[in-house]
Amino acid sequence: SEITVPAGEGRTAVVDVGDLAEVAVRALTCRDHEGRAYELTASEAPTWSEVAATLSAVLGRPVVYRHPGAVAFLRHAHRSGIPAGPAAVMTGLYTVTRLGLADRTTGDLGRLLGRSPTTLRAFAEAHADAWR
Repeated sequence: SEITVPAGEGRTAVVDVGDLAEVAVRALTCRDHEGRAYELTASEAPTWSEVAATLSAVLGRPVVYRHPGAVAFLRHAHRSGIPAGPAAVMTGLYTVTRLGLADRTTGDLGRLLGRSPTTLRAFAEAHADAWR
């Protein structure tokens, strides 16, 4: 019921791993993609507050977003049993988000899928049982 990451109110264009797998199969089995590079992003870039609000709506219970600074997050990670190395990597990744550098969306994923990428809400609805 709590999301604790040091992302501030930055936006992140998160991608459903199922969409990535579908694109990977196409890229690895079709020569049209040989030597090409794509920037795979979702079509939306919510803040983590919006992620929490979406999960709250889907799950029917409050999900709170806590956005500690980097040092407070590292303390939280340590208390939660996350090893220092992965916690440092997470801090770096979420700092990119906090700075507004992870909000870019492209149409590459949708073009490669031949459909719209899975939305956050659709992902949450499909996997709601994992959070219940």
